[in-house]
Amino acid sequence: MATISRAADVSPALARDERGAVLVIGVFMATLLVGAIWYLIGIGDALVYREFLQDGADATAFSSAVYHARGMNAVVMLNVIMAAIFAVVVALHVAHVIALIIQIISCAFAWTGVGAVICAAATAAEQFLTATIQAVEPGVQQAIQGLHSASTAVATITPLVAELRAIEAARSYAPIVDGGAMTSRSLIPSGSTFGLPVRDDDASVLLSHAELDVASIAVAPLSWFGVPTGRVRSVLSSGIHFLYRMDGGPDPQQPSKRLVDAARNGNEHFAVWGFVWGEQKKHTSAKSGLAVATFGRLAPRDPSETSRFGGARSEFYFDVRGSFPAWSEYEEDTMWNMRWRARLRRFDDPTGLLAIGAAAGIVAGLTSDPNAFTGGRGIQRAALLTRLEWLH
Repeated sequence: MATISRAADVSPALARDERGAVLVIGVFMATLLVGAIWYLIGIGDALVYREFLQDGADATAFSSAVYHARGMNAVVMLNVIMAAIFAVVVALHVAHVIALIIQIISCAFAWTGVGAVICAAATAAEQFLTATIQAVEPGVQQAIQGLHSASTAVATITPLVAELRAIEAARSYAPIVDGGAMTSRSLIPSGSTFGLPVRDDDASVLLSHAELDVASIAVAPLSWFGVPTGRVRSVLSSGIHFLYRMDGGPDPQQPSKRLVDAARNGNEHFAVWGFVWGEQKKHTSAKSGLAVATFGRLAPRDPSETSRFGGARSEFYFDVRGSFPAWSEYEEDTMWNMRWRARLRRFDDPTGLLAIGAAAGIVAGLTSDPNAFTGGRGIQRAALLTRLEWLH
C-alpha cells in the first residue's frame, strides 16, 4: 500500500513539471530557421551568379566593340597612308608643270645671259621630273592597290577577330559562365560586302586628300611664324589640283574607304551585342539544403531557362571633339581621323531575352529607316515586344 501511495504522489509532480516544454517548439523553429538559412543562401547564390553573368556579358560586348573600333582606326590609318603615298605623285606632277612653265618663259628670254642659264636648268629639271614620274608612278599605283586590298581585308576580318575576342572574354568568367559570343551588323552580309560598315569611296576623294597633304607641307613654314594656315592651305590645294590636272595627272587606281551611307553615330551599324550563358544550378547547394529543411516533402524548382542567359550592348563610335555638331558636319572626317572609340550602352533585359530581342532588332533594322533606330530604340522596342509575348 505504501508503494502505491508513493506512485500516486509522483504522478501529479510530473504533470506539473514544465521543464523541456519549449523543446518541441525549438525543434520546429530550428527546422524553419534551417530552411530560411538555405533560402538566403540560395538568394545569395543567385545574386552572385547573375552578377558574374552580367559582368561576363559586359566584358564580351565591350571587348568586341574595342576590336571593332581598332579595325576602324586601322582602315583610317591605311586611308591616310594611301593619301600620303599618292601625294608623292601629285607633288612630282605639280613640280613638273612649274618646271615646264619656267622653262618656256626662260627659254623665251634665252638671248639674255640669265635667261639662258635658267632655261638650261629648267630644261634639265623638266627632263629629270619626267623620268622620275615615269619611274615612280607605276610603283605608287601598285602600292595603292596593295593598301586598298589590305584595307578591305581589315574591314572583312575585324568582326571575326572580335568574335574570337568575345569568346575569350566570356571564358575568363568561368566556371560561372559556360560560354559566350557576340553579334553585330558587321557579321551580316549586305550585298557584296561583309565586315565593318565601310565601302569604297570615289577615287577623287583620295586625290583631294593627297593634294591637301602637299598643300599642308607647302604652307608648313608659315605656321612657324604664327600665321593661320587653314585658308591658305585650302586655296593652295585648289591651285595644286589645277596644276595636277594640267599636267595630265592620273586618278588613283584604287579608292580609299568611307562609311556606308546609312551609318550614323549611335545607330545599329555601330552596335555590338554580347551574350553569355551558364547553368546556375551547378553552382548552388541551396536546392539540396531546402530539401533537407522540408524533410523531402517539397521539391524546390530549378532556375528558369531564361536565367541562364545574360546580355549587354556596346558600340563603337567616332569621338567628336568639342561641341556636338550634326552628323553631316563631320561625316567626311570620320575615315580620315583615328578617333574611333568603344563604350558600353545601357540596356536592361530582366527576363534574359536580350538575345531574342537583339536579333529581332537587327532584322527590323535591315528593313527599316536607319534613323528610326538611332540609339538602339529599335532594339529596345523589339526586345520589349518579345518580352511581352513571352510573358503572355
